[in-house]
Amino acid sequence: MDKNFLNKLEKQHESGEYRKIIDAILSLPEHAIDYDLSGHLARAYNNANEYDKAIETLMRVQEQGQNDARWLFRLGYAYFYQNKKEEALQAFTKCKELNPDEKNIDLFLSMARSLGETADNERRAEQEYWELHLEKVMMPVPGKRWKNDLSPAFFLDISGSGTGKIYEFAFSPFEDDSEKLNALNRLIERKGFEANGCGCENYFRDYIVVNAPELSLKIVGDSDVDTCRLIVKSKKEYYVLLRIVSKAVRELYVCYPKAKLPEDFAYLKDMFSDDYYPKKLVERVKQCLQKIVAFIESGRHTYEEIQQKLDEATEKINDLQEKFDKQESEIETMARESIADTISGILAFFNIDIDVETALRERDW
Repeated sequence: MDKNFLNKLEKQHESGEYRKIIDAILSLPEHAIDYDLSGHLARAYNNANEYDKAIETLMRVQEQGQNDARWLFRLGYAYFYQNKKEEALQAFTKCKELNPDEKNIDLFLSMARSLGETADNERRAEQEYWELHLEKVMMPVPGKRWKNDLSPAFFLDISGSGTGKIYEFAFSPFEDDSEKLNALNRLIERKGFEANGCGCENYFRDYIVVNAPELSLKIVGDSDVDTCRLIVKSKKEYYVLLRIVSKAVRELYVCYPKAKLPEDFAYLKDMFSDDYYPKKLVERVKQCLQKIVAFIESGRHTYEEIQQKLDEATEKINDLQEKFDKQESEIETMARESIADTISGILAFFNIDIDVETALRERDW
């Protein structure tokens, strides 16, 4: 199948345009709907609440799918929302055996086991899962957790209303003294939005309009200065909302270089001006830093990718220490400060909000 067609289906899935997926696949000749497309079609039927059609589609390719974790998950999903506990558990259990890391399998196994129990138990299982899931996926900077000693930066609420369940995502990183959340606030401001609940809602809404236009019409905002709140009325919309919000937050941690570093940028000024440091070795340190700049300038990169390049450069500088020692020099206080100042200048020029200590976290000098 054409990769462009499959990519289009994936984008429509991420935007919640399930009917378009169904129509696009069903417009193909029957012989063209292979195993992979059957999986896309079944997923779209599931997300459109057409569980009988999802099961029918999956059963057509049962021979290929019965040992495929993804096929089993989709089958279990359809059975689960038909309240068929035993069938759902059987499919989810085998899915877990084949692939313990299958996305959302732990959540649905837990909820399937609670079928027939109280709605509160099911709601609690789902809510706890998504809180843990979001804390994992909304972590663009390695090793940084978005919560302080008092409360998480975000929380979820699934509650009843006069018309049924409502699903609320609430995000409150604005009144926190932790460095990582202050960094997030600065990134929101750099996007042109106020670093408060209402400003954050505006940022999310703008992002959703572009990336999930159908969802944008179904969201109710209830934000104030302290907290960004986004509310939807169905589980399917909720899942799409959480995926899009996660992407929107990670997007804040993406560097888009708008210009190249000036040619006269001063690398390692103090090291070059002091004869204590062999010039050839200082030049090699400079080359390590220039590779970071070349990578940043090459296009769109996440902070995690940039941090990886910083780590690689730092480790190469670590390896130069022995060569400095052999020439009766060393990477000591002034050299450390010179390297740190150069890194700081590079990060500041490209508006990359990684502190110098983190940038050079792999150093052993």
